[in-house]
Amino acid sequence: MSRFTRSGKPKEDFSWSYTKVRDYRTCPKKFYETSILKKYKEPKTPALEDGDRLHAAFTRRVEKNLPMPTAYEKLNDWGDEAAKIIQPGQVNMCDKEIALTRNLTPTGYFDNDVWLRIKIDLLRLFPHKNNQALAQVIDYKTGKPRDDIIQLAIYAQGVFSTFSNVIAVRTEFWWTQIKDKTHEIFSRDDMTELWNELLPELHQMEVAQQTNNYPAKKNGLCAAYCPVITCPHNGRR
Repeated sequence: MSRFTRSGKPKEDFSWSYTKVRDYRTCPKKFYETSILKKYKEPKTPALEDGDRLHAAFTRRVEKNLPMPTAYEKLNDWGDEAAKIIQPGQVNMCDKEIALTRNLTPTGYFDNDVWLRIKIDLLRLFPHKNNQALAQVIDYKTGKPRDDIIQLAIYAQGVFSTFSNVIAVRTEFWWTQIKDKTHEIFSRDDMTELWNELLPELHQMEVAQQTNNYPAKKNGLCAAYCPVITCPHNGRR
């Protein structure tokens, strides 16, 4: 294989992440203009910048055993919890990148055959009986709480596909603004329900790509927040 070839695997024509699904739901046209054509760029808001800093603070706490920065002193107990070693053999992984093929088998994050990309803020694996393992996924959130079980289920699928000995995954959102947590627990059998729910939507996205059909969808962001100023619904035209 040439050193300039990313991999010798067949090229996957369609790939996605949960963020792409969420953006497509909001408005196909905005998704097309910002994520595919990259004609317009989403502005880096103070909220997004704060999110980046918060993620870095938790990563530093877990990987380097350093205290949370002064700006996040109210989260000291959560930093301690994230870094805590509960039992021998526990493995903590920050910013864990997972890539799966269309058949849900692991592949390289930038390999030709990648179909789904997942990035987990904190993944913890715990030894269990009979050489099995349990997993915990933590996603730090700076925004307002919302019911987003699909995102949590996608995390679980990534863990199940990557670690064959994991029998259950506890997935958690840590809502840092209100200091609250929500969680869901998944077994491997639960994944069938996830794909029954998600595959029709992914098929719609794939057809949109094949036909280059991304219609505008009017929503609450159009008036002042959408960067696609050529859209007829944009309030800043």
